Amino acid sequence: MTPVFDLEEKYSLRDTIGQYMKKLGEENEKVLVVNADLMGTCRNRSFVEAFPERAFNVGIAEQNLVSFSAGLAHEGFIPFAFTMAPFMSMRACEQCRTDIAYPGLNVRLVAAYAGVSGGISGPTHWGIEDCGIMCSMPNMTVIEVSDPVQAEQVLSASLSYEGPIYIRNGIVPTFRIHGDDYQYRIGRADVIVDGDDGAIICSGTVVQYAVLASLEIRKTCKKQVRVIDM
Repeated sequence: MTPVFDLEEKYSLRDTIGQYMKKLGEENEKVLVVNADLMGTCRNRSFVEAFPERAFNVGIAEQNLVSFSAGLAHEGFIPFAFTMAPFMSMRACEQCRTDIAYPGLNVRLVAAYAGVSGGISGPTHWGIEDCGIMCSMPNMTVIEVSDPVQAEQVLSASLSYEGPIYIRNGIVPTFRIHGDDYQYRIGRADVIVDGDDGAIICSGTVVQYAVLASLEIRKTCKKQVRVIDM
């Protein structure tokens, strides 16, 4: 894997994920999108417009979002349920645990506004606890995407994966980290920058800052700090 540190341009992971959903829909007719009245926020309008018969909006009702998606998965579909991280993990916590995690259903929970990336929206829109909550659930796989290349590959890899997946993404733009030869595998960490003097282990949009820190340490302190994207 050849890293690409394109520091000149930054990308929105929400845009990348939302737009790539249309491609997934073209490749697999079992792919569905379920929104909780946040199509604009989650940026999946292109899928909704291309496949209106495979797109559903349950309204501002995250518990229904999860249970409805569980029902679709029971029928053999691959639903991608979109909302914000705090709403998915806390308001619909019981439904995620009981309806999706315990039966091990193929539901993809796509959560935006991870961490404090919601900014001035305040703590109601911050997803600080979501990783801990989701990691505690049986059968649940938690993935936090770090750049647009990885985001697309995570979505593609999720189609053939058995079991529920929580796909976490912040709204902070990120530069491109991975090269064209990058191949994502669920459950594998990626070494972004090599080094033997120390290591930074991180995930998500924080990876870009770890890369910048490693490069600065190499320049100013002559130390090689490894960056590992979990």
